[in-house]
Amino acid sequence: MRKIKIPYYTYYYCSNSYWLRIRRKKKNQEKDNWNDFQTYKKVVIGFDNTFVPMGFQDKSGKNIGFDIDLANAVFEKYGIKVEWQAINWDLKRN
Repeated sequence: MRKIKIPYYTYYYCSNSYWLRIRRKKKNQEKDNWNDFQTYKKVVIGFDNTFVPMGFQDKSGKNIGFDIDLANAVFEKYGIKVEWQAINWDLKRN
């Protein structure tokens, strides 16, 4: 069986490209949106409007529930307006 000699720079290139991809992926995942929320004073939160008691619409069409009350209270302390967006889970793809 004949051995193939692989140049040393091939190992260097492969290992560096692997670490750069991992680093780039982590950098993208670590994006923090808090500064955007504070700058624009608005956040949009999606919720399931049929999940009683966490979040749902009452008869008048107002969004109510534990999650909604909690998020509104927290963001109110920071002066940030919350816009609630109902999610249709049937249209969501995995």
